[in-house]
Amino acid sequence: MPTIPALTLASATEVDIEEVYDGRGTGGLFTPRAVPDTGEILHGGLDEANYAGGTNSIEAESFQLGSFGRGWYYGFDRFEFQYSRQLSGDGAAPGATFQGTDEDRIIHAGLSTRVFVPWDSLILYGYQAFLQHDATRFENSGGTPNTEFWGVRVRVVNLVNTALFQRLAHTRGSSGTASGGPDPTESSEERWKWVSKQSGLEFAKGYAQIQVSVWGRVFAPDSYKAKIATPTGGVWILALRKPTGT
Repeated sequence: MPTIPALTLASATEVDIEEVYDGRGTGGLFTPRAVPDTGEILHGGLDEANYAGGTNSIEAESFQLGSFGRGWYYGFDRFEFQYSRQLSGDGAAPGATFQGTDEDRIIHAGLSTRVFVPWDSLILYGYQAFLQHDATRFENSGGTPNTEFWGVRVRVVNLVNTALFQRLAHTRGSSGTASGGPDPTESSEERWKWVSKQSGLEFAKGYAQIQVSVWGRVFAPDSYKAKIATPTGGVWILALRKPTGT
């Protein structure tokens, strides 16, 4: 094995991720070279230019774990709650289908995570959960109904994936109005909505973050008591390393 020289950084006062990992031509921690003299060799360094044995000459069990992929899964089996009392404002006009602003939404901590990936990659990600929520369809005595709902949204690498938006429909009904009718009875606590969402994207090295948040369109008289509960769920990320030069 070649001797790995000391890593010399251009700046002694700043940390530059490009310099540390790619070296900017001076040799970083993970920079494949014709003569493998960086930390890359600790993760294999097995492209043909670095190894004279030829293609397919090294068995799969010789590869160090984490050389070309990194996966992370977090699951939980304890209740997590988000209440409409935490929201800013309610649902406004009947028929509205908006998702709420970023400031209004509540981050679902159990379904959010951040994972460090040290190389350019293809990221596969997703979440799954059982969800139970309080939401009412007020018939307004035969008038235009007011319909409550909860919306579950995914933001990944600071971008909202609108294709993964999940709307949880109303779970109970009332013949009266939202403001003048009796408080509707509670939703059936033993009934759960199963939600499973997944997608993927190309990703540059750094922290890969997936953030699930909820927002509820909830009217009086229970605008402070309505909730969304999650008894169990999980969030996952799989990063597959992109070949050099792609």
